[in-house]
Amino acid sequence: MINWLKKVLPISLKRAIATPLRKMLCPPLTVHHSHNSDTTTLQVAGKPGGPNPWWQELEKSANHNIFQPLDQSAKQACAEIREAYRPILLKYNIDFEEFFWGSIKDEEAEALYQLVRHRRPRVAYQIGTFVGYSALVIAHALRANGMGRLIAIDPEIPHRTFINPVDVAKQAAKEQGLEDYIRFIHGWHSLTLGDYIGRGLKRTIPIMGLEALKQADTEIDFAFIDGDHSTSSTIADFLLLKDYLPVGGVTVFHDVYSWPTVAQAIYLMLNDIYYFVRGTPAYFAIDTRRGMDGLVALERIAHEEFPTLRINVVASDNNRPLSGATVHLPAVNLNTVTGKEGAVYALAEVPSEALLEVSHANYQPYQCKLDKGTAGDFAEITIRLDIN
Repeated sequence: MINWLKKVLPISLKRAIATPLRKMLCPPLTVHHSHNSDTTTLQVAGKPGGPNPWWQELEKSANHNIFQPLDQSAKQACAEIREAYRPILLKYNIDFEEFFWGSIKDEEAEALYQLVRHRRPRVAYQIGTFVGYSALVIAHALRANGMGRLIAIDPEIPHRTFINPVDVAKQAAKEQGLEDYIRFIHGWHSLTLGDYIGRGLKRTIPIMGLEALKQADTEIDFAFIDGDHSTSSTIADFLLLKDYLPVGGVTVFHDVYSWPTVAQAIYLMLNDIYYFVRGTPAYFAIDTRRGMDGLVALERIAHEEFPTLRINVVASDNNRPLSGATVHLPAVNLNTVTGKEGAVYALAEVPSEALLEVSHANYQPYQCKLDKGTAGDFAEITIRLDIN
């Protein structure tokens, strides 16, 4: 009955019914405390269209103009892409209006296109491809820029299309001459709750995000996250990606207004802290764009600096790691002994030309000034000791 209604009802009526129905099905959760008469109301994040207090908090946090004013070229490009999909969707028996109701909408697609045109990324990265409309919007903008490539990762789950949805995306890219601008990768980016697919299918899908980012062999200038919309997966997707974003790199999240879980994920990240020192706002600026589904953009404004120096101590004749070597680095008050792997770590900013002293009962003492420091990042040196 429900499937029949979905087919016969016009899209406008579906939308009119969906929002109040979701609010009715997802009311606030009321928790009563046994110690007193106070009542705390907790908002349940999970169902699209439900209460979304996190969106309001994100709007309050917006502190940077990232999204650009729309111009006619964005509207025209997105209209061309939508129309190019008609014969492809017809071939796969996918309803045109149903398809675009479940994809990035109208001005939000245009805002995505406009932002890619403005930022001119060399490498763009997308989490969640589905049938590829947003991927083609990004690729179309890259082609208009005359530069750039898109890496699009998706688990390729038969969802609403009853076929591999990325097959539709690949055909659309081919017919629109965008094949050279998109590389499709099969797999999860970071993790998934996977409650909507069987365990057997879920276990066949690899987690590919880290490998894909490494294979890019460069920083990611622009990213679009539209994957598993759970709070946990949205957080995991961004935290894996963020270390590949340069200063000025932008990540756009889709469905932030329509999916409370996505808004909750961003809110948690913005209010989290790293080792009780600095939070995400120290490294990322935020902008919001309210539409039917809602977009949020985070731009990296600074790098996290967690300097670390690894000092390896090995035998000079065979490069065997030496345990029991005393390592003294006065500049950071380091005075410790190597373990089985023959290494120690200085978890501090180490200046170049810092004095380093290494001694071992069976080897000649070693002293030098470092030719490089940590410079806010990870550095590694190897000290070779000669036997007595």
